[in-house]
Amino acid sequence: MRAVKLIFILLCFVVAIYAQNQQKLVGVFRDQAPSAFNVNGWSAGEANGGKGFDNTDFQIEGYENNEKGLCGAQCNRNNLGTCGKLGLFPDETPQYAYKGQSPGKNIRSPDSFYNWFHNTVQNRQENVEITLKYNNQNDVYFYGNDSFFPLDGRGWKDRATNKHNYAYCMEARTRFGYRGGEVFTFYGDDDVWVYINGYLVIDLGSLHTKLEGSVKLDDLTFLKTGNNYRLDFFYCERHTTESNFFLTTSLEVYCTYEDHCGICEGNGQSCCDTAACDDKDECTVDYCKVQTKGCDHAPRNCTAIDKCHIASCDSKVKGGCVQREITCTSSDPCVEKYCDPDRGCVERAKNCDDGKSCTTDKCEAGVGCTHTLISCDNADQCKVGVANNNTAGCCTFSNRVCNDNSKCTSDRCDSSVKGGCVYDDLCVEFVHEQCV
Repeated sequence: MRAVKLIFILLCFVVAIYAQNQQKLVGVFRDQAPSAFNVNGWSAGEANGGKGFDNTDFQIEGYENNEKGLCGAQCNRNNLGTCGKLGLFPDETPQYAYKGQSPGKNIRSPDSFYNWFHNTVQNRQENVEITLKYNNQNDVYFYGNDSFFPLDGRGWKDRATNKHNYAYCMEARTRFGYRGGEVFTFYGDDDVWVYINGYLVIDLGSLHTKLEGSVKLDDLTFLKTGNNYRLDFFYCERHTTESNFFLTTSLEVYCTYEDHCGICEGNGQSCCDTAACDDKDECTVDYCKVQTKGCDHAPRNCTAIDKCHIASCDSKVKGGCVQREITCTSSDPCVEKYCDPDRGCVERAKNCDDGKSCTTDKCEAGVGCTHTLISCDNADQCKVGVANNNTAGCCTFSNRVCNDNSKCTSDRCDSSVKGGCVYDDLCVEFVHEQCV
């Protein structure tokens, strides 16, 4: 009995040491049908039986090398509100940042990018295990391969130069406990996006030769020592003639669960045809169940693009979500409301300026804006001013005409007299001939 116990203890010890000496990532690989694999006998569409499933993002030409921001900006302490984020369940994938082709021509459209990390007729899925071995000198786990072709002979079984498969994408998920001081580094080609706790922390997206992307977890202000977080890793090989994959990390990774596809921290989508779950209702999100086979349908959550819109779901609209613009109104004629995208409806005093320099503009309670011509009163009572909006200075002056149409008065203008006009009576001292 003692011998059996001793053997059991030694076996457990060996298993524990073995587990510490390596870590495994199970990657969900999606083999893509490239658009231009016409080398060594393959033509576009031939790899998948000529069904026209070619993905134009693979083996492309005329692209901009190392185009950043394809899935949003890399996150730092200053842009956490606007940087790249992982999609919400069930679409926990990188979110393409453009409505059409990317400026550097690395990605043709949102639809072509969708095929990278979703099960569609344009790809075939394969699960591949990657083992990171422990390096005790540097206290890190490492996997390196300068000839990384895990889908050779698998998927569409296509080939290009040197008979290798250069058209595939991979996603892997895992968890880790943050102790402080950890680092995660990738070196290779092509696209790589790494998310921690849903934030984009490494962006090597686009076609390029070997590049390094690294993140020191102590620089991530949203992490707290002692807490556990999820890491999501996305990688694509998209062009001949090299495929390099080097991964180094001091993270101790683990799984809290496996989905029914056998994927660590999986969402059940890798071995399920999501299209088969479509209930034809645009106001539901259709997805594969996580722990068991089958489909679920959750209400679509529509979020307003800003505080000047109200979001709702219309089952007759593709995608479901519609945005309705808010109308801001005020019952006070001297107060106007407008919509600020960050604050919503905001009040401000009504601007009554009519843009005319010869009017006095004001807002009267209960009435609204009034525009009164300015006064053209003059100290010289023998000058008459008329306000207008056409003359420089706003007033036109002319000599005052004094005439009371009486033959018994002498009419004149005195500039010092209010009103200007003076009418002298001719009949005060004697009878003037005009008064008879």
